[in-house]
Amino acid sequence: SVQLAEANASLARSHSEQRDTQHALAVASQDLLVTSHDLATARAELSRALSDKAALEDKVSKSLRQAGEREAEVAATRGRMEEALVELATARTQLFVASGELEEAVTELAA
Repeated sequence: SVQLAEANASLARSHSEQRDTQHALAVASQDLLVTSHDLATARAELSRALSDKAALEDKVSKSLRQAGEREAEVAATRGRMEEALVELATARTQLFVASGELEEAVTELAA
């Protein structure tokens, strides 16, 4: 009967340990589930961040391309302005010469 009592006590301890182990396993399983969900959330956030980064890089690339096009337009406009200034200076010189010739003609006519 002592052996039976010891065997009973041992069986009770085994049952208790089994319950503790099952409980620990359930807690670990729940922790794993939460961790898995957190990981999925982090992956989704990373995916959105990478998408946002790609969109920003596209915008920056487009802005740089547009800035380059504007610089080319400004350079072309500057070139046309410089040509117009040269033409204006030439026209002024021609006007000055024509004015001198006109004065000479008026002087000759008056004489």
